[in-house]
Amino acid sequence: MKAKTVRLCVSSAVVCVVAGAAPLAHAQIGSGWTAIALSKTRDVDGCGSISGNIFKLTCSGGSGWQRAEYKLGASTADDRQFEGHVKVTSLNGTGISLKQTFKAPSSAFFMLAIRAGGALYDHGNSGAGNFMTGVVGKTVRVNTIIGGGKHQLYLNGSLKSTRTASGKFFDKYGAYKTTSGTGPVTVEWTGIRSWRK
Repeated sequence: MKAKTVRLCVSSAVVCVVAGAAPLAHAQIGSGWTAIALSKTRDVDGCGSISGNIFKLTCSGGSGWQRAEYKLGASTADDRQFEGHVKVTSLNGTGISLKQTFKAPSSAFFMLAIRAGGALYDHGNSGAGNFMTGVVGKTVRVNTIIGGGKHQLYLNGSLKSTRTASGKFFDKYGAYKTTSGTGPVTVEWTGIRSWRK
């Protein structure tokens, strides 16, 4: 049986509440953006694995690269916005990068990482402190914006970081053990979207 939609309106204020309708989806940050579909390049090394939306690093140490990530599109100087929903479902390590804004040709410009205890932080800027704490098992909406000479990070719609930036960039997401990091970790990424100006 099809559910009924009930609309309640207050005529003087022209305010309507719709019951039974689907909840509104989160929109990108700002205005003037155009949605784009970017290619995905799988990047798996060492003890990393990707299965659907699940990214795993199964080892606690190991030399060389330990990663399970996707690269989105090619490097560009265009204004670009990334959005995704991340949930770290298990963490028995520290120093795991979840999202990278990568500067061409070979520099990890920004790494949103998680440390032991479940705090999100900027791995390349220890002085920035923690952006959020206690996030293991919780879903966090991540937006990064590159353009206008700066890089911005938003978590759940709240601005957490602004850095000066110039050059060509691309986005990576998943799980990557930083040089000082350890696993294991299991991460879920959903709702990946991109925009340009």
